[in-house]
Amino acid sequence: MNKYRIVCIIASCTIIAVPAMATEDSVFAEKADEIVDQLLLNEEDFGKSRSFVIEPTRAIAVRAKNKQGNTQTMTVILPESSFYKGAKLKVEFDVNSSNLRPSAYGILSELGKALEDERVAGNRICIKGHTDSDSDEQYNLTLSYKRANSVKNYLGDGMGIAQENLITFGYGESLPLVGNTGSINKQKNRRVEVSLNCPEISSVQQ
Repeated sequence: MNKYRIVCIIASCTIIAVPAMATEDSVFAEKADEIVDQLLLNEEDFGKSRSFVIEPTRAIAVRAKNKQGNTQTMTVILPESSFYKGAKLKVEFDVNSSNLRPSAYGILSELGKALEDERVAGNRICIKGHTDSDSDEQYNLTLSYKRANSVKNYLGDGMGIAQENLITFGYGESLPLVGNTGSINKQKNRRVEVSLNCPEISSVQQ
């Protein structure tokens, strides 16, 4: 749920939604209609209507293909509002592996249905892999990228989803949903998020 910040200039006050960091109560989409709803959820465009509102940003490393088609690690600057934008999917992977657990097949089938929805079809789909904090940063960036590609391959090979509009990114350990304490929390952080058109990382689109 968004928190709110009140900005007052002289006698005028404006309520501005501030994106909250994800917590253990973060909701994972489980059905196709829930995935579509999360994909289409529009957050307020901070600073667009109120020039005096400056949205904070953060620099993070991502693993992706650059415009020349080479896979590499890049540093990107993202606005805070883009960090958890899109559908959060409880796609489970084996530890230190990009192998999908059998428990992932059901949610990926629902994702495939969502991507065929007329409200979503035709958009570029950004598939973002995430890891827990075990191992070092570079290892996790590569692993998260492999996990995103495992999802892409499953959608193409297992469900016949056209892959030309599926773009994969590895976020590594940079955006945990919960603290990396204990096996249950770490499993929550080994996840995939999906968003439309990747506007937040336009500089490294495939």
